Amino acid sequence: MKTSLIFLSLLLCAGCQTASPLTTPEPVPPVAKTAPVAAPPAVAPAGAELEHKLTQQARLMAALIEQNDVLAEKLRAAERSPTPAANPTSLAPTPLVSLPLAAAPVFPTENPKPELPLHVPNADGLIDLSVPAGPPGAPVNPFALRSAAAESPREITLLVQGIAAGPNACALINERTYEAGDTVESLRVDRIDPDAVILRGDGYRLRIPPTEKPVRVRLPL
Repeated sequence: MKTSLIFLSLLLCAGCQTASPLTTPEPVPPVAKTAPVAAPPAVAPAGAELEHKLTQQARLMAALIEQNDVLAEKLRAAERSPTPAANPTSLAPTPLVSLPLAAAPVFPTENPKPELPLHVPNADGLIDLSVPAGPPGAPVNPFALRSAAAESPREITLLVQGIAAGPNACALINERTYEAGDTVESLRVDRIDPDAVILRGDGYRLRIPPTEKPVRVRLPL
């Protein structure tokens, strides 16, 4: 037992005395030089900006108050100044000068000519002018006795076959073309309406519309 302990202690001593081989240290890489970092710009505190705005607003309010004071002072001075009295003579009305009125010219009035009576054909297509009529507007008495004329009245026939309306209106009467101012069967064409031809005689007018059957007109001798 003692021998084993002595042998073990000798081994340990021999291990401690054995020098470990020297190791070469690894080279350290050089450190790259970096440019100096610029410091961030200084930021103005929010309180300084708010104070600057408040200062500007205060100056603006002071300027407005000063202008109002000047305007109020001018108004008070205008109220204190005496108003010039009005001249009573300048307010007096100017007397009106009456001028003689010129007499208005008097124009002679012309009595309008009475419109001639307008006759239209009856249901049988007849216009009878052989019997003298009464005053205008008077009703016709169908039971009045008519004296027989010594000679029979003159009778003409008028057939309006067509009307061409327009600026130069014309009508086809008895197969001939007529315009306003022409004469047909001793009657003058007064005017041509879109639906009838107006003829003028001696103290009367006739209205002849376009028909298929001719209109008979009895004229006094």
